[in-house]
Amino acid sequence: MTGAASARRAWPPTRTADTKGTLAFMTPRTSCITFYLGNQRPKDNISAVVDTGSNIFWTTEKECSRSKTRSMLPCCSPKCEQRASCGCRRSELKAEAEKETKCTYAIKYGGNANDSTAGVLYEDKLTIVAVASKAVPGSQSFEEVAIGCSTSATLKFKDPSIKGVFGLGRSATSLPRQLNFSKFSYCLSSYQKPDLPSYLLLTAAPDMATGAVGGAAAVATTALQPNSDYKTRYFVDLQGISIGGTRLPAVSTKSGGNMFVDTGTSFTRLEGTVFAKLVTELDRIMKERKYVKEQPGRNNGQICYSPPSTAADESSKLPDMVLHFADSANMVLPWDSYLWKTTSKLCLAIDKSNIKGGISVLGNFQMQNTHMLLDTGNEKLSFVRADCSKVI
Repeated sequence: MTGAASARRAWPPTRTADTKGTLAFMTPRTSCITFYLGNQRPKDNISAVVDTGSNIFWTTEKECSRSKTRSMLPCCSPKCEQRASCGCRRSELKAEAEKETKCTYAIKYGGNANDSTAGVLYEDKLTIVAVASKAVPGSQSFEEVAIGCSTSATLKFKDPSIKGVFGLGRSATSLPRQLNFSKFSYCLSSYQKPDLPSYLLLTAAPDMATGAVGGAAAVATTALQPNSDYKTRYFVDLQGISIGGTRLPAVSTKSGGNMFVDTGTSFTRLEGTVFAKLVTELDRIMKERKYVKEQPGRNNGQICYSPPSTAADESSKLPDMVLHFADSANMVLPWDSYLWKTTSKLCLAIDKSNIKGGISVLGNFQMQNTHMLLDTGNEKLSFVRADCSKVI
């Protein structure tokens, strides 16, 4: 989302059950994973949004308090983002005195104070529940995981059953770092097929060609870029966008990549000048196909096109969009991965970015039907068009 026990315990936590690491979660509309804490039972399942754009894994204090095995995380723990302000590097006596100080956190998503949460970090056993499927192995449990217990949250979810965020970013508090996973992958099923599961693979990724559309040669890889302003996000270098035979250049940045991968954001957001050029080109393409652009304001600011009443549905003839990343890695998006189809119109599923510095965001709508692998050990992002029901 565009958006911190004892210190002597083993860290990172040990796995109490070790499977292939395949875990199913909901479709991209919610992108949620199901879990329970401590001594709770499966009937106490909690849902949280899977978010590569943030770090802390948190749920509500109400959900946390249902576990009787949690322990407060000390401020001087390596997993506490606030430890620099805890006096842990002062005298040994001072450090000992402050080891029991609680670790607090506060998060603003997208830099918006209206989308925020704050609370206290605890450690507890985490059990991730797999969606029922013959292809998915049993649930996995992990000991001594840092879990945020939110005492205040203004972040609102459309689905009231969602009770938090499953942070998969790059900081010490994120799940991949805590669990010592140097890579993980996921495959988001189609928005239009809510009955199909999506998959998150935490411990090991399968062959990237499995389930691929177009074969093994279709796998593309680009380098993850260090961004000094957003160190805990997965940045890549977007070099251009093509649609209808026209290539539009992307805006470069001085501090690293210009686009980060964010499963917690629905629609991709493009830097302002690139977005404006894309809309101009899309207007031309849709006009050629007799679609009529609706007046601004009719769709809550979303850009939509209505087909003429006398025309048949020719959406299948719309061109692909291609996101051109560094290292000649091209992400091909069919029309239904950049346009949202309703009963009467097509709407652009891409928005303008409001992040300063020319930063764009790759959202989960554009990642649907694509197997994504984030490999921090080698600082690479790989992806391939795929049937997500066949990636395992």
